[in-house]
Amino acid sequence: MSADRDIRRVRELRPVVADLAKSLSLSANIDVSLVRALRMKLFSDADVSSEADLWASPLVDSRREGALTLRTDVREQFWAELRADREALAQLWAVLDLVRTDTRPLVLLEERLTYCALTHNSDGIERELNKVINAMVPDLDRRPSLATWAAQALGHLPASVRDSDAAKILGSVARAWVP
Repeated sequence: MSADRDIRRVRELRPVVADLAKSLSLSANIDVSLVRALRMKLFSDADVSSEADLWASPLVDSRREGALTLRTDVREQFWAELRADREALAQLWAVLDLVRTDTRPLVLLEERLTYCALTHNSDGIERELNKVINAMVPDLDRRPSLATWAAQALGHLPASVRDSDAAKILGSVARAWVP
């Protein structure tokens, strides 16, 4: 499967589905309520069938009850498009920030890291990851859960996050604490 080919095919058949997937590519956790909220905010003319078509599309890697995951290559393709269109990226970020309520702090952190990467904000990446490192030092109770999060999250964040100095430090710490 090729991300470019599959995205092009979805755009030809249902452009709104590709646009919805692109807007969701910034999200660390794509659940039913987020899909619906973004569709209603960004694509108010689209009906609920666009959500169903997204779930059934070749852009999705996995589906589980109430949530989906976009394919990694699809996310990276959408991220490249968003990097090239700063205005669209800023608009999507503002809407995502608006609709994200009652979201776990580490999910929000992953999304901020993705946004920082797409806007070439390396200082923001370092700052956000250093918050996690600094939280691990004094709090032995939180250290294993933060290390587990780091071990899982770093692998699917943009390359500029994974390649940052703070991510390398965090990765080393996480490997020491995650069995």
